[in-house]
Amino acid sequence: MAEDGAAIIGRYEKLVNERRPRDAVWEAVAPFVAPSRAGITSPLQPGMKITKDVYDDTGTYCAGILGKFMCGSMHNAASRWGRLTHRNPTLKKNDEFREWADESTDRMLAAFNRSNYYSEVYQMDIDWCGFGTGSKLTQELPLSEQLRRGSRGGLLFESDRIGRYVIAEDATGRVNTHMREFEYTANQAKERWREEKLPENIRRCLQSNKGDEKFSFVHAVYPRAESASRTYSGAKGMPWASCFIEKSTKTLVSEGGFREFPFMVPRWEKVPGWAYGLGPGELCDPNLKTLNAAKRLGFEDWGLKIRPPILHKHDAIFGEWSLIPGGGMPVNTGGHTIAEVVQAFQTGSHPEVSQIKEEEIRKQIRQAFYVDQILMMMEIDKAQMTAYEFQQKMQLLYQILAPIYGQYRSDYLNHLWDVSFAILYRQSAFSPPPDILYEYGDGGDLDVEFDSPLARAQRMEDITNMQMALGDIAPLAKFQADSGQEVTVVDKINVDKWADLIFERRGVPGSVTNNEDEIAALRQARAETKAALQERADAAALAQGAGQVAPMLKVLQGGKAA
Repeated sequence: MAEDGAAIIGRYEKLVNERRPRDAVWEAVAPFVAPSRAGITSPLQPGMKITKDVYDDTGTYCAGILGKFMCGSMHNAASRWGRLTHRNPTLKKNDEFREWADESTDRMLAAFNRSNYYSEVYQMDIDWCGFGTGSKLTQELPLSEQLRRGSRGGLLFESDRIGRYVIAEDATGRVNTHMREFEYTANQAKERWREEKLPENIRRCLQSNKGDEKFSFVHAVYPRAESASRTYSGAKGMPWASCFIEKSTKTLVSEGGFREFPFMVPRWEKVPGWAYGLGPGELCDPNLKTLNAAKRLGFEDWGLKIRPPILHKHDAIFGEWSLIPGGGMPVNTGGHTIAEVVQAFQTGSHPEVSQIKEEEIRKQIRQAFYVDQILMMMEIDKAQMTAYEFQQKMQLLYQILAPIYGQYRSDYLNHLWDVSFAILYRQSAFSPPPDILYEYGDGGDLDVEFDSPLARAQRMEDITNMQMALGDIAPLAKFQADSGQEVTVVDKINVDKWADLIFERRGVPGSVTNNEDEIAALRQARAETKAALQERADAAALAQGAGQVAPMLKVLQGGKAA
């Protein structure tokens, strides 16, 4: 049974109504955090001014700093910010699997680099950091674009701005429904779909040469009923329905599907019962508006001081007013002094008080966006502290952001790698997996570990504790040595396990470390070399001893020593 266009539009409108309270909040925050996202409740015309009545850009500046920092810290194109691994500890240490996983990781990161990923993810992070919710579509590069590029396979990413889509969750709180509304001209609709699939109103426009007239469409992606997925083959039998509906006529224009849910929707702070996230922009909205109002009043006071109103007696006779610098203004004083007839209005304001309060509010806004901590790390003079001290301060900043990163990893990063890997695997972008992978299952336990600075911060607590423990043990070992005892306290440390944990936490590639067989061979060779050297030393000592004994025997036998 085909999907019902009217039912889809009905659900879409229901979700839009449920989202309306958030629309009002986002619309109020947008001018002060991300002006390009304005026009949520009432669409803006192209070219319209989007910063009307905005007098202070502290919020925009802070959101930009936070967005760039988070984007660069979690998925930097110049770093190896993620790597494939396995949930099984034994297979995870297997050299053959690790080399395949490292190679596959490099191919995935290369696919990201060839695509538009890094430009689109920053646009999504702007919404995530400013409004608490982002949206990005991950899909296979269309065949037409593959042919144009002359390459096979590839990924395509598309971010959508806040307020242009609706979402719904499953029972576990994961987003499993995504619907968005967009406009196509009649010509664009014909180019995207076959003309016979289009509703009558669009076909009439095409026949009457009105191809530039715009129409609204809804793209809905949601879980397909299990019975439908069993009934159909191909795209219509995939677990996730992908339907395009012309909104005014509720006509189902196209029905397809996805093997995996293609949308990633990160939430900054997840509020129980809310599908949408709560972001720093909304949390400091009162301060943003207060600061903006204070700045507006400050400009008004500034103007009054620079060009104050002129007070004069009502019976004074003035010529033509001229309040420009160097301008003339004739005055008939009527026997009075100029000061008695005309004077500037004094506001009596104290701008220094307002400036102090404004700076207090700015500080609160910067704290909400973690900007002070970020800039402190960026502007610090490393010569004033050791590398260890600087690393510890950076570690503290990452730990402050760790809860935010945890939600982001759950909503976005894990899902991104799962979907991207599945697409690339179907495109035969990887080398054949090693046979040992199938001995531990069919590959369903493949996992990903993230090696961004924020990810490492969550894993480095063990390393820090180990370093501190070693510092605590060192005096005990020295005490044993100084007192003539055998140094036994170090026997409690398994150096091999210690090194394994460090390599794992630091994200050292398997291609640069030795496996168990190679380690055993090295140690055997080292032991054989040591044994051979010892044998030579023993032989030399024996020969030297024999040379000293021979003259002695000769003397004892009555001879003379040489």
